[in-house]
Amino acid sequence: MLGDGQEINSHDLLGVDENNKPRPYSLVFINACQAGTGGQSLDRCRFPGSLTRRGAGAVIAPLWEVNDAEACELTKNFFTKILNDEMDVGGALRSLRQDAGRPGITRFAYIFHAIHC
Repeated sequence: MLGDGQEINSHDLLGVDENNKPRPYSLVFINACQAGTGGQSLDRCRFPGSLTRRGAGAVIAPLWEVNDAEACELTKNFFTKILNDEMDVGGALRSLRQDAGRPGITRFAYIFHAIHC
């Protein structure tokens, strides 16, 4: 789902725009199990790497299977932190990982993937 509430599928996400250029997104948050797992090499993730190479500023995705309820709550809290509390993306993710009141290990599953220019 995009920031404006519009739904998008994986083809649209990885596809091209009307000018035949990859669509640029500042942040892509993927909440699907193991979407951030490694590809052929240890320093490249399959889906997040594809998105950043196509122009996404950053991608957040879980490395392993996550609990649906915990993942939903974590995602809501993440976006509250960056949109309402005006935290930076890394700070918001770090804050959620450090929240000792959260059960389970879902909060540790998410990786922040970005290409520095």
